[in-house]
Amino acid sequence: MNILFILASLVASLVEVSLLPLPLLFLLVLSFSFFRLDSAQFLTAFFGGIFLDVFSAGTLGKSSVFLLLLVLFVTLYRRKFQVGSALFIFAVTLLSGLLYLIFIQEMSFDQNIIFPLVVLASVELLVWFFMDREARHETWA
Repeated sequence: MNILFILASLVASLVEVSLLPLPLLFLLVLSFSFFRLDSAQFLTAFFGGIFLDVFSAGTLGKSSVFLLLLVLFVTLYRRKFQVGSALFIFAVTLLSGLLYLIFIQEMSFDQNIIFPLVVLASVELLVWFFMDREARHETWA
């Protein structure tokens, strides 16, 4: 099962670098960290960051460290806050998305940074909504 997560991170980083400017790997890792409780989320963050750095010809390990810290943050605060709330998902996505766009994709405030943040938060909320709905449906079935 871990190989599927690594392959998903490989595809997400390849699509992010070559086709879409949307940070798909960030969304994938963030979604896994909200809904998974095993080591697959850390493997996805590590290998996805390495793949992203290799494909984008960036500094090797920079994306991995950021994504691993993001997963660690969500995992640690899973016990303190209600991670399943839409407000927490939105706040974490906005804050970490801002840091991701500034440090990893190297966007500045001179560029339009608000639109990608709103798109990131909206997509993450949609993913959370559908995954949460599916989890509740499986619970009742």
